[in-house]
Amino acid sequence: MKNFVRQLKQIFKSIFNGAKITLFNFHGLSYFLTSVKAFCIDFIQSEKPLKRFKKRENGISVLLPTQNEEILVNLSVCSILDFADEIIIVDNGSIDKTKELVKNLTKNYSKIKFFDVPNLSDLYQNRNFALKQSRYRWICRFDSDFVAYTQGKNNILKLRNLLLNLPRGIIPKSISLFYINLGGDFWHSRIRDFLKHELKILAGPRISIYEYFPYLTFTRFGRREYATFQSYMNNITYKTVFWMHCDIKTGLNYFLRSERTNWRALGNYKKYPTLLSYIKSIIKEKYNTNNIKKALQIYLKNIHFDKNDYIKYDPKKYLLYPSLIQEEMKKKDVFRMKYF
Repeated sequence: MKNFVRQLKQIFKSIFNGAKITLFNFHGLSYFLTSVKAFCIDFIQSEKPLKRFKKRENGISVLLPTQNEEILVNLSVCSILDFADEIIIVDNGSIDKTKELVKNLTKNYSKIKFFDVPNLSDLYQNRNFALKQSRYRWICRFDSDFVAYTQGKNNILKLRNLLLNLPRGIIPKSISLFYINLGGDFWHSRIRDFLKHELKILAGPRISIYEYFPYLTFTRFGRREYATFQSYMNNITYKTVFWMHCDIKTGLNYFLRSERTNWRALGNYKKYPTLLSYIKSIIKEKYNTNNIKKALQIYLKNIHFDKNDYIKYDPKKYLLYPSLIQEEMKKKDVFRMKYF
């Protein structure tokens, strides 16, 4: 009886919170309509729509998109090997060593599933592709520049135990988490982006994990990628930090990302199905060369990094580094940003 009353309270709470956001906020109403549209499109295009309603085994599926993350992808994947029951990696047209590194990992760990799909134009499409390959109850939205704690009080295995012991309910759950931001290299944090928007070193909470339900899909809303109907889910926030977000990019990565927005804004995916095909079409006019390496050199000469946008990260003030990052920082060839 107590369990029934608790479930009933959760239902009314979720409906009330979702309705409040939807009915009295234009942003919320727009998001709700976007969610409905995204689900309908995804459901219609699904080859086996009824498969969605099958009860899932109690485990964790990590959805991990990659694109030119050779600095961090090994650390990222290795940090969640014990946390995840399966790690679904979908690459969006990397031209550095990312795919090679991931393929080597798949040889040693059967739980890693790798898909090379360069023609997915947006992050939410990458997530949806990975979601369709998943088979467990919990869906973790991880990024290839996240590195989890594998030891101590912030060990991500504690999060695994919390998730697997949560009771199933009528209303699906979402899990919001805090995280630490590093930027430039492991020794620094970024406190402002290129538009001079302030960034927090201890950031969050951000919805990162979803309990699977038949209407779950991902969509773009504004500048960000969201899960559909997440406002109606039973949200739980954990204050423990389980990973670091390492905004550490190579010059090549910055160069490619600088044109990704233009490629998406153009939206001509028939003519330019991949980011690389678009870049090859514009570098002659923009950089006066057909060679991507030469275009990259020109880009790096002209790009301006403001040192004032970064500060030295203080592990005593915030949190110690995850053990995998500590080991990486001891290596002679560890990446350091030359602008510092």
